Amino acid sequence: MCPFTNNHQFPPPRFNIATELTLPQPPELEKEPATLGEHLRRKRIELGLEQKELAAMLGVSVSTIWNWENGWSINWQYYPQIIRFLGYNPIPIPEGTIQRLEWYKRIKGLDLVMLGKELGRHPEQVSEWLRGVRTPCKRNMRVIEEFLEERLEAMPTPAAKCSNET
Repeated sequence: MCPFTNNHQFPPPRFNIATELTLPQPPELEKEPATLGEHLRRKRIELGLEQKELAAMLGVSVSTIWNWENGWSINWQYYPQIIRFLGYNPIPIPEGTIQRLEWYKRIKGLDLVMLGKELGRHPEQVSEWLRGVRTPCKRNMRVIEEFLEERLEAMPTPAAKCSNET
C-alpha cells in the first residue's frame, strides 16, 4: 500500500543504492621501503600477518617487531631469518672487498669467530680488517676475494627493491 495515497495497487517505490567501498592501501605499500624494518613491515602487511604472528615466526617479542618496523636497528643475528621471511635480500652488495666481507658477515648472521673460521683466518685479524685498523696484504686480499666470489655465486642476487608489479 502506498502511504501517500492509501492505494493498495501501487506498492511504494523501492530504491536500491549500491556503493562499492574500498579501503585505501596502507601508506607502507605505496612507497618503496628504504630500511630492512620497512621491508619487514611491507611483507607482513602483504601477507596479512599481525606483529605477534611475525614475532612468533622470528622468535622475538612483539615490541621488537614494532621497534624494527619503526626504525630501530636490527641485530645482525636476525638478518638471516628476516631475509628468509622476506624471500629476498634487500641489502645491496657494496663495491669494496672489505665492505662486501662485512655485508656477507651481516646477511649470514656470523660473528667474527665464525667468519674467521670460514675464511681460514684468525678472528682478531678479520676484526682489524673490518674496523679499518689494518689493510689486508695482497695475498689475504686475494683469499678474501676468492672467498667472496665463491660464496656470492651460490647466493641469490639481492633485490635492490621490492616490486609488486607483475
